Amino acid sequence: MELRLPDGSRLQALGPEITGGRTHVTIRRHRYLDIDLPRLVQLGTVSEQAADLLAAAVRGRLNVMVAGEQASGKTRPCCAP
Repeated sequence: MELRLPDGSRLQALGPEITGGRTHVTIRRHRYLDIDLPRLVQLGTVSEQAADLLAAAVRGRLNVMVAGEQASGKTRPCCAP
């Protein structure tokens, strides 16, 4: 099951028939609701080189997909503002 909570957080629940064991529940809550690329660089979430690549992709109107399993490194926690 996947759903969006009233505050914008996302909830995902997987039953034992899918996980092969226990029920898993994940709630994903974003701390930053309004953020731009320079701020991501400042927080250390994105390197300057990656930011340049992403900015060029946006200017070129390219599609970008970031994929991977949960906790595989697509994002990383960063410091509070």
